Amino acid sequence: MDKTRIIQQGEEAKFQVQIKDFDMEANDFRVELIYGYRRTTVTIEKAQMLENGGVYYIIFDTDGMVGRVTARCTWRVPDTDAPDGYREKTDEQYLCFVVTTPCPQFLTCPACTDEHPVTYTRTDQSDIGEKYQRLADCYDRPLLTVDDEYIFVLKPNN
Repeated sequence: MDKTRIIQQGEEAKFQVQIKDFDMEANDFRVELIYGYRRTTVTIEKAQMLENGGVYYIIFDTDGMVGRVTARCTWRVPDTDAPDGYREKTDEQYLCFVVTTPCPQFLTCPACTDEHPVTYTRTDQSDIGEKYQRLADCYDRPLLTVDDEYIFVLKPNN
């Protein structure tokens, strides 16, 4: 996850959703946002998404969210071997990190080195992410925690 995925609580977030090798216009899919200690889930069905020329966007309010937000995309692929003619596929990945205070000193975000068939592109972003810098060693290699998460630090105010 990069710094453009750090979102101030209370903002309305907007992400473009793309599913590789899948006709999004002709078939059903949904995105579930999972956040918080109790793993609260918000489901955004295809019909609730903004569609513009075959490009789909999810828009959601971050008022009640805090910390990591995971996106689980589920889509139905036509398959004649399946009893109902469709086979369900799922992809789950970290989407963003919602901060409650405008300037926390440190935060960690997953390194996300895995390949995923679903991509989320943040659009219409705020400048909160520009206040952070990924912590690196003297060779400019990013520092990772034992959980493979990047460490971000608040930039100095000078």
